[in-house]
Amino acid sequence: MKVKELMTKNPIWANVDTNIEEVAKLMRDNQCTCIPIFANGENGKPIGIITDRDITVRIVSEDKKPSEVTAGDVMTDKVVVVYLDTDIEVCYRILKDNNIHHLPVLDDEGVLQGIIKESDLHRRKIAFETAKLLRIRRTFVNNHKRRDGVNILL
Repeated sequence: MKVKELMTKNPIWANVDTNIEEVAKLMRDNQCTCIPIFANGENGKPIGIITDRDITVRIVSEDKKPSEVTAGDVMTDKVVVVYLDTDIEVCYRILKDNNIHHLPVLDDEGVLQGIIKESDLHRRKIAFETAKLLRIRRTFVNNHKRRDGVNILL
């Protein structure tokens, strides 16, 4: 399975000079936990990313005023990305190796297309494991029918 099948498409984003109060409102209004940051007037690959945790640790805990701090002041500027056709197992390894929870997803031209979160991958893994268990159960039941043809209920 590829990243493009699990990612959130068309993510909300902000400019580097957007104040953190506005970034937090964007997160709230769009029910997201991270926002890619772009240089003013540019699109393509984000120059940074801000998570809800960044706001908590770098603004709230430092007693700074969110309306007076910009995205550029808070963002993580070493952005690790994946591409639309990246395999989800590779994506999971990138997240773990970099100790991060969100990855911007770019197309072949380097333009932002989506965001994939660690939780997206976990939900997929749970669904996969559940389907696997159901297949095992079905095989067991089919192989252990009573002589009168009635299935054993588990």
